[in-house]
Amino acid sequence: MSNILLINPPLAREELFERGSKVVGSILPPLGLAYVAAVLEKNGHKVKVIDGIAEEISIKQISEEAKKFDFVGITATTAIIKRAYETAEAIKKVANIPVIIGGPHATALPEEVAGKKFVDFAVLGEGDFAMSELIDAINKKKNIDNVPGIAYLKNNQVKFTVSRPLIKNLDDVPMPARHLLPMGKYKNTEARSSKQPSYSMISSRGCPFNCSYCNKKIFGRQFRAHSPERVVEEMRLLKEKYGARQISIYDDNFTVDKKRVEQICGLLKEKNLNIPWDCEARVDCVDEGLLKEMKSAGCELIAYGVESGSERVLKSIRKGFTKEHMKTAFKWTKKAGISIRAYCIIGLIGETKEDIKQTITFVKELDPDIASFTFLVPFPGTDDYTTAQTEGTFKDPHFWDSRNLPEFNFLEKPMYIPKDMTESDLIKLHKYAYRSFYLRPSYILKKLSSIRSLDDIKWSVKGVKTLLKI
Repeated sequence: MSNILLINPPLAREELFERGSKVVGSILPPLGLAYVAAVLEKNGHKVKVIDGIAEEISIKQISEEAKKFDFVGITATTAIIKRAYETAEAIKKVANIPVIIGGPHATALPEEVAGKKFVDFAVLGEGDFAMSELIDAINKKKNIDNVPGIAYLKNNQVKFTVSRPLIKNLDDVPMPARHLLPMGKYKNTEARSSKQPSYSMISSRGCPFNCSYCNKKIFGRQFRAHSPERVVEEMRLLKEKYGARQISIYDDNFTVDKKRVEQICGLLKEKNLNIPWDCEARVDCVDEGLLKEMKSAGCELIAYGVESGSERVLKSIRKGFTKEHMKTAFKWTKKAGISIRAYCIIGLIGETKEDIKQTITFVKELDPDIASFTFLVPFPGTDDYTTAQTEGTFKDPHFWDSRNLPEFNFLEKPMYIPKDMTESDLIKLHKYAYRSFYLRPSYILKKLSSIRSLDDIKWSVKGVKTLLKI
């Protein structure tokens, strides 16, 4: 069996490490790596995980550590792929070992990733079992072409093996190997809860809906879920083993299968787990009865994707529901006593100034507890990425190569400008959205009256600091 090093690349450049740069904001565990690590350990391999973000370890330190291992696996979203490349290249300079890259960017742009001279293999799609199968094939000198979901460079041409089918039964995947992660270094500052430590988990994969800005290439559109028993057991472990005071369920849409959610809620109450949790859902995938059941089982907050307050824009991004759906779901959620976070996107393709103003007005009408306004980023693998290159102004279609981290900040500068708008227009509307929503006297009074603990005060102070930056 092999010694395997799995890496979540650091955010900061080497010179920033030398200056003592610190990561700010949320630091969430790389659960994808933790799932891969769990499968590798189950198959007898020895595994170490380095979370370069949470542990603030430099690429130089990581490359020195890599000398001790037989294989290296690196995960990367598009936002940090540049650091993944720098990490892989640094390792190749000091160690003659296979370097494997997986994650969303490799799946979206496999030719780019597998085409790099310092990358031996790219894992495409779900990597839980692919990594283990690939390493076993290399160790046993079997034909790599028989391992599904792999891309690699041969004779200066990128070769692909057959596509890997989606995992049908998610319970076949072991619990993520959180024991290999620096759990004490993670923090959730997404204003989802004032209770810390707040840990994250994933209870399902796949989303059957078809929003234009979303990449479905890894988990697909087929909804697959862990059993209610598995979900509740993972929540129990987070509370009892890792001391979680709150849990965030980061499924694309937790409530696709309402019956499953009801079963999860029933088990949480039956086992008297008594842990607050939040989730993400669509407004057309909840009902009044379900929300009451979720509240009784500890659900404190639901994050809904509002995206736009313009019916025309909602149709153009294929959201699949109307403003009336949102009004009804928000009314039911508030009645159940569950807090609401509204996700909104500024600068969607085809959007006008008037559309954005409609969004701001509509969100104030919905009156969620938290509202997020982010600029559209057309990521590779989405329909918007293709469209943005011909409509409006996509400032840099290869932004992951040219941007320096941690300056990769979509909260401050837009990556895409809709037709007939300017960057200045978008930035002004973005600032106006936050000020208009959060500086309402009614909102300020509501937040002040909701303070119940020192945690709440600390959370409110963080929110004020964020608003002042904007």
